[in-house]
Amino acid sequence: MKTRPLKEAVAFYLESRHRLGFALKDEGALLTNLVEQDRKLQHRGPLTSALALSWAQGPPPTHLPRRVRRLNAVRHFALFWAAFDPHTQVPAAALLAGAQQLPPQETLWPRTLTTLLGLLACTGLRISEALHLQPEDWEPTQAVLTIRQAKYGQSRYVPLAPSATSVLKTYLRARVQAFPDSHASALFLNERGQPLTYSQAWHAFMALRNQLRWQHWQPRPRLHDLRHYSERRIIPSGASQSRKMLVVFGFLSFRTRNNQRLCRNARSWSLGR
Repeated sequence: MKTRPLKEAVAFYLESRHRLGFALKDEGALLTNLVEQDRKLQHRGPLTSALALSWAQGPPPTHLPRRVRRLNAVRHFALFWAAFDPHTQVPAAALLAGAQQLPPQETLWPRTLTTLLGLLACTGLRISEALHLQPEDWEPTQAVLTIRQAKYGQSRYVPLAPSATSVLKTYLRARVQAFPDSHASALFLNERGQPLTYSQAWHAFMALRNQLRWQHWQPRPRLHDLRHYSERRIIPSGASQSRKMLVVFGFLSFRTRNNQRLCRNARSWSLGR
């Protein structure tokens, strides 16, 4: 299908949703603003993550909740339009976008949290398993993580999709650049180059939860809610590029509402684009 101008694509999306009974007053206004930004930048071609994130983070919004509303609006549109234009890129969800904005920006910290949360959401790893990962547990040729001495003392292999592989490789390069002389054995490091602890990960998650106004959810979201049952995980090999998510969450079985909510907010790990 020939790529349509963004203005036409947004108009088609809003018209289709209106016919289904959705008012989309606020979302429509936001997407109209996106079209105007697209026109000013003289952007050509399909929607990209770079364009979407630049618009979501740009003026006038200056604080995270407003940026999140913009990001959610463009994600809803992108997920819809990707079915018509496979070149459409779906930007990262609110949870990961919030992690990308964590201070201090000039350190490894935002990338560490973004990669950790994305890995938890797409693989179903326990937080303790992720924090115990070491660089040598990653096999880039086979795109497989080795989880050593997990529950009941067993070890297992966790394969990653190409998009996840790209993100993890990017993180490992950034890790080496930030701490070239580091002798830390942990895969995930904090901003000081020390192994990331559960306490640090939990406090960062609580900060994100508050910024995204999730503290009013009952029960309150926990890091563990990103875990899901992987025996029903389905990754279609023939999916189009825009649909190559790490996990197709429509095929997952969840035990709690928070599993569904959190994983919807971190379900497409397209941060490497």
